[in-house]
Amino acid sequence: MEMLVILVFAQHYNRILFSWTLVFTTSAILLTIFGLLVAPQDHGIPAIPLIFVTIALSLTGVFAAYTRETFVRRNYQSIQVLRAEKLRTEDFAQKADAARSEARLSEERIRSLAESVPDAIITRDSDNRLIYWNKAAGQMFDYSSFDAVQIDPVRLVVPEERQKYQQALARAGEEWNGGWRRASPLEFTGVRNNGEQFPVDLSISFWRSDSQIFRTEVFRDARDRKTAEQERDEAIARFHEAQKHESLGTLAAGVAHDFNNILGIMNGYAHLALDDVSENSPVRQMLEEAIRAGERGAALVHQILAYTRSDENVDAVACIDRSVGESLTMLRSTLPATIRLDLQIPSLQVHIHADETRIHQLVSNLCINAAHAIGSTPGTIRISCILENVSPRSGLNARRLLDSKSADAITHEYRPDGKGGKLWFGTLSPGDHAYLTVEDDGAGIDSATLDRILEPFFSTKEVGQGTGLGLSAVAGITRSARGAFAIETTVGQGTRFDLYFPVAEEGAASAEINVSELRGTERILLLEDEAKLRSEVKIVFSELGYEITAVSDGTSALKAFENAPANWDLIITDHALPKLAGIDLARKILELKPDMPIVLMSGSAQKHLQAEAKALGIAEFHVKPLDAVELVRVVRRLIGLASDPTRSAA
Repeated sequence: MEMLVILVFAQHYNRILFSWTLVFTTSAILLTIFGLLVAPQDHGIPAIPLIFVTIALSLTGVFAAYTRETFVRRNYQSIQVLRAEKLRTEDFAQKADAARSEARLSEERIRSLAESVPDAIITRDSDNRLIYWNKAAGQMFDYSSFDAVQIDPVRLVVPEERQKYQQALARAGEEWNGGWRRASPLEFTGVRNNGEQFPVDLSISFWRSDSQIFRTEVFRDARDRKTAEQERDEAIARFHEAQKHESLGTLAAGVAHDFNNILGIMNGYAHLALDDVSENSPVRQMLEEAIRAGERGAALVHQILAYTRSDENVDAVACIDRSVGESLTMLRSTLPATIRLDLQIPSLQVHIHADETRIHQLVSNLCINAAHAIGSTPGTIRISCILENVSPRSGLNARRLLDSKSADAITHEYRPDGKGGKLWFGTLSPGDHAYLTVEDDGAGIDSATLDRILEPFFSTKEVGQGTGLGLSAVAGITRSARGAFAIETTVGQGTRFDLYFPVAEEGAASAEINVSELRGTERILLLEDEAKLRSEVKIVFSELGYEITAVSDGTSALKAFENAPANWDLIITDHALPKLAGIDLARKILELKPDMPIVLMSGSAQKHLQAEAKALGIAEFHVKPLDAVELVRVVRRLIGLASDPTRSAA
């Protein structure tokens, strides 16, 4: 305070003393002039006193000037310090103002950022009072900032998770070490003011300002993340499923060729033997049983190939209502008498992209599964087939299948109690579909079983009661027919299959050929690497009058054809041949003689092989095992003698 007084006095004393000195000096000069000039003439005013007054005033001015100079000289350093301190004080005040402005600007930036993000940001103090509630929080939870002040924070999550929410807040507070800390996001189910629930990710952070501790909660809408995770999991599941299909398909394709050859030999020779056995012979019944066993074996191979998509007849078209009716006629005798079939199969004449064998297999598998679900108790299997136009206005199952993105997509919805649910397989496009329904009132399927129901070789039946390929084959057949299906099931109430198949254009009907018209004299070149099957086919054709030359490899066949192309009327070749594959042999032969009829056979109806054969101009493609008599029918049809009885008689 003393230094401040000195500084103030020093600042103003200069002007005071200067004014004082100037006044007294001026007064002394005036009085001196007055005393010398005026006083002697005026005898009333003595001159000597005026001179003494003038001298006194002059001395006073000199003393004042001296005093001022002495004061300034003595306090100069203090004055300089005070001046510097003043400058520093003014600079500090300016910097403080700038800092306050920057703090306000920073706060505005943070607030602007918090108001622009899509996440709900909520800040509370240590007494749980609401300090900040951003715009996104209001939109996410449907509370205004005024309403948010009055609500309990736990109301932002569903009741069953409120204890978990409070524990998370408490744990985050206990782990806080006094600095800025942000806990890892936790998953909760948020709830809006109107009761709508949605998944959220919650991050909790603590921070200190002066003596106050604050908690900031950031809620992020997790619906997009959940959808992305579900799509990723589905993609991974489809990838793993595709790997299983590929592995099984590789195994099946490798086995199918040899196994079909074995079945062809067994069935072929059994048919030949039947011709030499009388109708009443007990051996005939044995041979017929052997043939039926061979046919079941062939059906099993086709089930595997159908599931793995190694066996897709892309050109096949069949009337679904007629095929379903024929299948049910055959099934009636195999189902228990306690099971009633409720059929609603009108004559639609609707064709789909599948052959009759596949449709029979599909219906048989579904009905047999339904019968097993019903068991020994009385029950009903309801089967219907109608024409339906699938569109976004269709029922729930059709809409779900329309929304699906992949022909291999599998999605589930399970009951909370684990006693059933729904499954959707494949994808649909808008348009006319054959809508086939198979429903039973049996035991139903629990959620755990529903999750694995389409896996190959998965079965809930006892050992020896099933192969585990029934529904996986249904899936493969449906997929190859460009269709999709839905399953709805409840334990104790039954199961319902809704299958949708896009309508196909009706194919041309095959011409019927009488057995008497199978004889001929044409020259056939046969290529088959399996010796016994080659021998069986050669016997059948020879007995019917054909000249047949059988070879075991493609190189020998090509050489025989190149030596005398005109010696052959038709060529029958297997695809899997040593040295030269059947498709490559056909390509070389057609280069030499483009109009040569060629029949290509394979153990599986591979789509790419069928397409390549069609592009090359190969007359027909068939899947083994093919009965030798049926093979003769194919030959007669290709040669064109079936419609010419005169040539046939010759």
